[in-house]
Amino acid sequence: IRPFLALAFKVVHMKGRGGGDGRVVFARVYSGKLQDREQLTVITPPAPGEIAEKPRVERVGGMLELAGGRFDNVEGGVVKSGDVCALVGLKTVITGDTLMLASETSANQKQRKGKSNNGNGQNLVCLAGVASPKPVITVRLEAETSEEQSRLSEALKLMSIEDPSLLIEETDSTTLLSGLGELHIEVTLDRLYREYGLQVMVGPPSVAYRETVKSEIETPGGLVNYDRTIGGTRLQAAVHLVMRPNHSADYCETNNACMLLNAPVVTVGPKAREFLGLNQELSEDELLVKSNLARALIQGCLGALKRGALKSAEM
Repeated sequence: IRPFLALAFKVVHMKGRGGGDGRVVFARVYSGKLQDREQLTVITPPAPGEIAEKPRVERVGGMLELAGGRFDNVEGGVVKSGDVCALVGLKTVITGDTLMLASETSANQKQRKGKSNNGNGQNLVCLAGVASPKPVITVRLEAETSEEQSRLSEALKLMSIEDPSLLIEETDSTTLLSGLGELHIEVTLDRLYREYGLQVMVGPPSVAYRETVKSEIETPGGLVNYDRTIGGTRLQAAVHLVMRPNHSADYCETNNACMLLNAPVVTVGPKAREFLGLNQELSEDELLVKSNLARALIQGCLGALKRGALKSAEM
């Protein structure tokens, strides 16, 4: 007899159905059988680069059969290989979790104790789960009152359990909601209004993207000089720029189009130091302390890269 193995492919919250927060887990049984009120071992597949969570044990509170939008109790209280059912009473299961019988996994661990896995549960099966793409758009949400803010946090927590592609980030001052596109965000906001009675203020969207140049680009002839007189003021500058392709190893492995933005780095190259009469041996940090000219140059470039030019004069 093959051991029980199932995949939780969808999680929804239905008031009056599941216990606690109304969680109902839709599962597909791949092998073995499951009876009502039995205990399950829940295994959450780890994200790439992360440590796997410790398996959890939960008891099935009930099993429902799906029939044309109706939820009836499973006949005989048993589901077998190939069946799709709805499980209630599971408090921590999320979309993509692997389900196994706790009695079978504990028996296997006892049999293998002292062998290669030393009873640490390494014999547990972990199905591939449900892969979720990285979010590409982020909006800021704000409730009108502190009471609604707490309701918003709870509602977003439940919705992220149902839909793993939703990413919620909360701080003391703001709530950020990230999704797979503008329509995805709109559907989520509509559900907040229809199902939870929350009408929130939404900030402008920000899009996560990444691009790079195909080949190295350098200013021709070394330093490029700028010398113009505007409104009676003479403006002079000289700059040497080099842009190189940035092919991140993480991007090559995952083909992920999203990346975290890093703060820009400004360095003063040898040609610029020679032109400005700066010490070639000093680092940028030492130049910031010892040279007012270098400090103004580096801090001005950092400020312009972060927020754009101040536009007090044409540059």
